[in-house]
Amino acid sequence: MDDSFGHNQIQGLWKSFQEGDESSLGKIYTILFPKLCLFAYSYTRKKDLSENLVQDAFLKILENEATEKIYDIEKYLKIGIFLLWKTHDRNDRNRKKHLSQYRYNQKDQVNPKIEVDKEIMQDTIGRRLKNDDSKILNLVVEGYSNSEIAILLGINNRKVINKKYQIRQKLEKLIGGHNNSK
Repeated sequence: MDDSFGHNQIQGLWKSFQEGDESSLGKIYTILFPKLCLFAYSYTRKKDLSENLVQDAFLKILENEATEKIYDIEKYLKIGIFLLWKTHDRNDRNRKKHLSQYRYNQKDQVNPKIEVDKEIMQDTIGRRLKNDDSKILNLVVEGYSNSEIAILLGINNRKVINKKYQIRQKLEKLIGGHNNSK
């Protein structure tokens, strides 16, 4: 990173991006990319994965509609990179676990009917939930904590808890209230 660009200059570029200057994010990317890659490498120990995590963290910013809630862009990116790495690491471990199970159970075949039923169920639930609710539900299913969801979506922890409760109520109505366990 160029030492002539300090935290205040980066925050100034971030403010410009929030006000609509999309080229400012490109400048932030250029300035912070090497530093964030080193940060990511401290977790991954893999150069390619580190670079991909940094790029994905920047892409999440472009997907996030609530950028006005992000105050410290460098800290936000570091948290995002860490969460992306954690998810990647968890998924990688799950993939390895499943691969080892399939090696020993190669004769067991997945029933295509079950896969289709899962897709229909996800589609049905997805149509009944608002976009934000659907995002939160997907993150819950992927194993994210309330605080991780709050960071990723740019909302506070309490809102995540309230939304999860509302989603649960909607799902209980959808399945006819058969599951009354808390």
